[in-house]
Amino acid sequence: MVRDGKNSVWKAVHTGYTVGEWTYYYNETYYYKTVYMSNQRNYNGVEHHTLFQTRDYVPYTYYFYRTRTFLNYSTATVDYTVSQNGEYSFTFKNGNGAESKMTISVTNIDKTAPSSPLIVNTPAGWSNDTVVTKLSATDVGSGVAKYQYSLNNGGTWTDCGAEITWSADMNQNVIFRAIDYVGNSGGWSAVWIGIDKKQPTAPTITARNTAGQSIAAGNWSQYALDLNITRNSTAVSGIAYYEYSLNGGESWIRLADNISKVTFAENTTTDVRVRAVSGSGMKGVQAIFKVMVDVNDPTKPQYIGKNTSRVIASGVWSNTPLTMTYSGSAAFSGIAKYQFSYNGTNWYDCNSAGAVVFQPTFNTPLYGRAVSVAGRTSVPTDLYNLRVDTVALAEPTITAVNAAGAVGSGQWSPTDLTVKIGSLNAFSGISGYEYSTDGGKTWNKQEIYQQVSYKTACGQTKMCTFFLISCRYRQ
Repeated sequence: MVRDGKNSVWKAVHTGYTVGEWTYYYNETYYYKTVYMSNQRNYNGVEHHTLFQTRDYVPYTYYFYRTRTFLNYSTATVDYTVSQNGEYSFTFKNGNGAESKMTISVTNIDKTAPSSPLIVNTPAGWSNDTVVTKLSATDVGSGVAKYQYSLNNGGTWTDCGAEITWSADMNQNVIFRAIDYVGNSGGWSAVWIGIDKKQPTAPTITARNTAGQSIAAGNWSQYALDLNITRNSTAVSGIAYYEYSLNGGESWIRLADNISKVTFAENTTTDVRVRAVSGSGMKGVQAIFKVMVDVNDPTKPQYIGKNTSRVIASGVWSNTPLTMTYSGSAAFSGIAKYQFSYNGTNWYDCNSAGAVVFQPTFNTPLYGRAVSVAGRTSVPTDLYNLRVDTVALAEPTITAVNAAGAVGSGQWSPTDLTVKIGSLNAFSGISGYEYSTDGGKTWNKQEIYQQVSYKTACGQTKMCTFFLISCRYRQ
């Protein structure tokens, strides 16, 4: 509270009824007392203020005559609103007409929105790692305080700085705006952000050879093989291209967009790996197909025919079972088996050792060949004339005649005796006959007319010689 000169006019500046410190002057002689206002009343234009002395807290009552209307003591601040920047002058007058002037410069009014932000994304397209968004905007007033982005077309906004790093998978249009220091929001700028860190799914691989046969992975093909790649991999960022590897993934060959197959025309055993590469550069899950191709015939086999006692050359008869053995062929895929044929058209498998046993009777051409694991066949062996007859001959019939007629076994003949061996058929034919006069200890060949003639030792004296004759066939 301040007394205004010598006038009985006192001007009090106080906001509300909150207790505050006042200082008063009297008779131009300064007496300093600090008092606290506790209440105020107004009776007929006279304001009554109850003051309390701070020293002894003895109450004093002062009466002030109010000659004009002053601001209510409860309001000491007048709000004056300006709408634009500039210099504003104010004149204040007290009760006796004295003036006080003040000029205030206002520079903090900003009604201009910031510019729409410029956006730079690194990288600009799909990423399989992170995307960094850098923003720049201008504001001619209070300046850019912050940026905001929205993922739902402006439905909600999130504060951000001038640089944002995105790391989660996303395929999103993002809206940005700048906010100045007084809260003005600028225009929107939009950018698409794509992050795809997931591997594309594996493609499908099938194989068919030039003979039209479907070949499963890991199976041999005896013809050139086409590996067909179905472009059915999926990825959020899409599929950029496909590639394959023939060396375990050390290096990759890109498939042209209009090609979906790889051809293997030469002998090979290769694990072919195929994968898709996404739009973000992620390498896909690999599909692995084992290619096994053998396009060459096995080499011609060797062969040997043997019976239980000796090697049997082509065209020679064997009277015991004959074993024909094939061996020595080679093939890229290996030798699966050997086969034999009597006519070069119909083929039959040998046993696992490449052998086949012939009995009891054969008289036929014989061929052999090798079969590779891939199914290719060698050229046949040279012709082998197979001749086998293991059927035992029947006991021969023996008849004896002299000039008078037949002579029974054990009967005496007074004249020369002719012994005849009966004819007999055999699969391999009869090559001759043999006879023995010593009980089969030694044998003599006889090949003329199937007979053996003996003269008795009988003479005029009727003396005779007796012996036993045995005969057999020879194949």
